[in-house]
Amino acid sequence: MIYGSLIGPGSFIELAWKYFHDAFTNIINKHAPFHKFRVKGRHNPWFSPELSSLLKERDAAWANARNTKSQADWLVFRQLQNHFTSLV
Repeated sequence: MIYGSLIGPGSFIELAWKYFHDAFTNIINKHAPFHKFRVKGRHNPWFSPELSSLLKERDAAWANARNTKSQADWLVFRQLQNHFTSLV
């Protein structure tokens, strides 16, 4: 028995359960970690085509501002971001 001293006669069941749970959780998290992911394809009635196009435009402005590092491009991005946020 590998962990006989913890699970042997006269031991506390709670201690054995906690040890098993912790060991099992560590193994699961190591080999199959929990990942959050975004579900696409759901119909959201509030997300209009106007919002979709504005989102794409905002993302393009962000990429442009990152590449050029221009203050004018960052200003355009922030304006689009604020406009998008106000519509949502």
